[in-house]
Order: sequence, then structure tokens, then C-alpha cells
Amino acid sequence: MRGPLVLGALLLATVCSSAIADERPSRYDMDAHCSRLANTNDGFSPEVMQKCLLTQSDALDQIKRVWPDTAEYIQRDCDLRARAGGDEDYALLQKCIRDQTRQATPDVVLPTVR
Repeated sequence: MRGPLVLGALLLATVCSSAIADERPSRYDMDAHCSRLANTNDGFSPEVMQKCLLTQSDALDQIKRVWPDTAEYIQRDCDLRARAGGDEDYALLQKCIRDQTRQATPDVVLPTVR
């Protein structure tokens, strides 16, 4: 009797955690992203690092405001675009979301339902 109860509780926890995860944007490593940009042939640039972190932080704040109201297919598509090339860029994610929500027809190809 305890087995089905425990299984049900685990299933409920999994479903709830999945729903919560969709309410927030993916977590990107801003420090790693900005460190890559700040490391140039001339050495490390603290100014570039600081500006990058500020830009990423501002972009994340904007994304958090619109994320819950952004269509799931735009969230997924823009997240993939912002991660392209192994980089994680909140500024690119913000721009993608902004551009796609302003378009009459989004860039993503939606599956047709038959």
C-alpha cells in the first residue's frame, strides 16, 4: 500500500518541479561568458568584464519580467539560439524574445496539427 503512495508523491513532485522550471528562464553562467569576452590577446580587461556583467544582469532582469508571458515555443527557440556555439548569453536571449514577440509570424517553424 505504501508503494503506490510513495510513487504518487514522487510523480507529483516531478510534475510540480517541471512546472516551476518553465516559469523561469534557464540559468546561464554569466561569469564564464564575460570572462571569455574579457580575455583578449592583450590580456584580461576588467572594464570589459564589468560592462559585460552589467549588460547580462540587466538583460536577465528584463527577461524575468516577460518570461512567464512568453510563448513556450519562443522560450525554447530563443534559449537554443542564446546557447548556440557553446555560449550562454542573456543579452542575446533578451533580443531574441523581444524580436520574436514583436513579429506577426515568429521565426520558429511550428508543427502542423492534422
